[in-house]
Amino acid sequence: VVSIYGKSGTAKSMLVKDLCGKLTASGQWFGHPVTATLRSVLFILEGQSGIGPRLAAWQKFNGIDFPEHNKFIFDAFAINDDADVALFAAKLQVAGGADVIVIDTLNRASSGADENRSADMGKIISGAAKLQELTGALVILIHHAGKDEGRGPRGHSSLFAAMDAIIEVKRDDNDKRWWRLEKAKDGEDGIAHSFELEKVDLGVDKFGYPVTSVAIKESDEPVPSRAKAAPLGKNQSAVMTQFEMLMVEQSILAPTTAEPDAPIGISYDDCVLRCKDC
Repeated sequence: VVSIYGKSGTAKSMLVKDLCGKLTASGQWFGHPVTATLRSVLFILEGQSGIGPRLAAWQKFNGIDFPEHNKFIFDAFAINDDADVALFAAKLQVAGGADVIVIDTLNRASSGADENRSADMGKIISGAAKLQELTGALVILIHHAGKDEGRGPRGHSSLFAAMDAIIEVKRDDNDKRWWRLEKAKDGEDGIAHSFELEKVDLGVDKFGYPVTSVAIKESDEPVPSRAKAAPLGKNQSAVMTQFEMLMVEQSILAPTTAEPDAPIGISYDDCVLRCKDC
């Protein structure tokens, strides 16, 4: 289960479509070899608007057909509902299964959930893990960045901890775009590549007006380095060390499955007691 996230307008959804289109149709993606042979890639989308022109632009720009095994579903789906996940997985298996399931966006697929509450985020994470277990597919969650981009995906921090991999997609004030592998449980993180949105002419509509869309174009532009946190002072460093020890001791790095509604955190009194002499 992986997450690809970024602020609105970064083209994260287009980037994922480009990736999935090339998983079998191309030998590489941003210079990384693609060797997968897939039965099906299934997109669960929040809207149909603009898909036709974007797929047409992808085909024209890449000079190949968008793979037929990429399917799109626009029906409502609740990843935080165990019954909905089980029903969807069962229907998918009857239809022949899928190797990749893209949920775009996580917010739309978890209606009614408060992403900032540990209990609600726990249900989302549990649903994604269950979907992966029942289908055997790679589950990609397209998600939004929080107001403070330095804190990662929007919502409770348990999402970051639970993912097998996380890619952040960014765009700066000069319209430069890039993606960076922020986390890879079984591999090297920090890999990053820049890209552009290439305008593609698609002819004219029935009224004679020009039709255009855009496609992902790999770029050689350098990727900005990660923003570095301000160094901690001597006292701050000592306190942070005690915090980390407390987190490990109390096993609060991720919510427990036994008590999903239990609050996660370190009490103020415990912090004061642990840090008063450090």
